[in-house]
Amino acid sequence: MVLNETVNATIQNLTIRSPLPSISTPLTDSLNGITSAILQFFISKAVPRFIEVVTVPFNEPGVFWIVIPLIISMVLMQLYFGRHREEELGWNTAFGNSIALIFVSMNLLQFLYNKFGWATFDLINPPSYKIWLVIGIGTISLVQLIINYFHAIPKRIAFFINSSIPTNMTAYIAIVLVYTQIPLDWATFIASIALLILLIYVFKFVRELTPMTETAEQHVERLKRQELKRKLYLEKLELRQARAADAVFKDAFIMFFANVWLVVGLILFEMFVVKNNLDVFWTIPLIQGLFMILMAVIYLKKRNLKIYNLNYDGEVKEWLIGIIFGFAAMVVYGLINLFLSTVLPELPKFYFKDTMYNILIAFIGNVIVLPLGAELLYRGAIQRSLKARMRKRNAIITQSLMFLINGINLTLLNNPVLYLGFISTFVMGIILGYLRDKWGLESAISTHITINAIGTLFWLKPLF
Repeated sequence: MVLNETVNATIQNLTIRSPLPSISTPLTDSLNGITSAILQFFISKAVPRFIEVVTVPFNEPGVFWIVIPLIISMVLMQLYFGRHREEELGWNTAFGNSIALIFVSMNLLQFLYNKFGWATFDLINPPSYKIWLVIGIGTISLVQLIINYFHAIPKRIAFFINSSIPTNMTAYIAIVLVYTQIPLDWATFIASIALLILLIYVFKFVRELTPMTETAEQHVERLKRQELKRKLYLEKLELRQARAADAVFKDAFIMFFANVWLVVGLILFEMFVVKNNLDVFWTIPLIQGLFMILMAVIYLKKRNLKIYNLNYDGEVKEWLIGIIFGFAAMVVYGLINLFLSTVLPELPKFYFKDTMYNILIAFIGNVIVLPLGAELLYRGAIQRSLKARMRKRNAIITQSLMFLINGINLTLLNNPVLYLGFISTFVMGIILGYLRDKWGLESAISTHITINAIGTLFWLKPLF
């Protein structure tokens, strides 16, 4: 009760101190309601749950003796890799960590069996949802085992997933959920993610403070020199390309303002045409994508460039990297939306009209033409021109801010809550910009296509 009263008082104070106390519009009301709901959720549920999860070993003696070996092993491993920084995890250690996670799931299964007997294995009418949690942990560890055995994914990703912190954290949270009455809900999920991030940064600090061996010091210095040489090489390469092709800074703004007028035209198109014929609404992404492709082609012809000057070389590996990033981005986006749906009022949903014309035009426009056009124009031509005068980071942020205009339409203007989509569009623009610089334009294109394809499938859900 005291905590809830504190939450209400805090939210009330924040509302009173709002910089626009006298303005009441659908946008400000929506944003105030969203901010209050999220703030109340974190203060009243997520923070107390975080404290509850962290203090479980001290409140539950049975759990204490199980998690102590996890904590000790995690600390010792971090100290070891802090001292021997020239070493890395290795596939064999990753394989062993996935086996250890299987043993943890078997221990949890034994706990449930001792509590419920043979009824534990009644998956149709289980005595507790915890059996599905144990099955999930066991399945994850088995998949990790197979991946590590066949070296099926890039080792940097595999080594992080199977390193001591994520592995022991997964085991710890599973033990807490099975051995205690803490529910598996959004508060627990957010508390677990917060604890994982906290441990990663704490142990990173510990590793930095750990004295290195002489061999490790030489290894770290060698890596720093290599990274510095690589950065200098890339900067010189970008500068040479920009000068050789006469990549003028103003080109970015000419293309941007041309696209602004397109967006204005599309809004007028919605106002006077779409409202009388909803079938043509799905042609908007197609028109927008074709226009952006045309501007990118004009830019290349005007500057006498080839597509590889936009950091595109057509490598299959880079297409696959983009697909992986696209799926990962949609998983995160889906979790955020799922979380928001539990703390916010229900948002309006929009689906395609179930005609083959709409489905075909929407698929071609949203999944093929629009992602290709947006990447060629914003991450290709505009970002390249911006880098002629800006640092790479500033160029990426600037093109992402420009990219926001592509999300403006009457649906957005009529539903102020959907202004939250600006945040995801901005973040998406930054991620795609970094992908373009690190792995090539094709990785940004395939990421955008994957994101739009998954989103389109959700829109088409009522048709199946």
